[in-house]
Amino acid sequence: MPPSPEIRRNLEWVADTYLSVSSPIQSAAVGWLASRAAFQRPIVDRCRANLALLAAALEASSWSLLPVEAGWSAILRGPTHLDEEVVALKLLEAGFLAQPGFYYDLPFTGSLVLSLLTPPAQLSRGLAAIKTF
Repeated sequence: MPPSPEIRRNLEWVADTYLSVSSPIQSAAVGWLASRAAFQRPIVDRCRANLALLAAALEASSWSLLPVEAGWSAILRGPTHLDEEVVALKLLEAGFLAQPGFYYDLPFTGSLVLSLLTPPAQLSRGLAAIKTF
């Protein structure tokens, strides 16, 4: 007898959540972890530099930078009357990618999520566009 739809959904969730890592990846991980400083430091440096750029660029604007807890994303909070999706689409048309805050179920409106991995010159151009809203 085949499993019920509920059991099937639960099994699919477990299979997707707890994906196994293949043997070649496990073997390579030792070398990758040993050499992580070579690629980790540039990422950390860029994220820190972009955070400083964001803080300085938004100082005298209607946008604010929320505290960053971890990772390589930053959350900007703008005027609450803005339609996040419209802003994100207009930024995309201008060549800059930002995600609307509702993608992350943020409890407030008028927010954007930006990658701190963005090259600084591109981030500056995107910030100039963001500040026009």
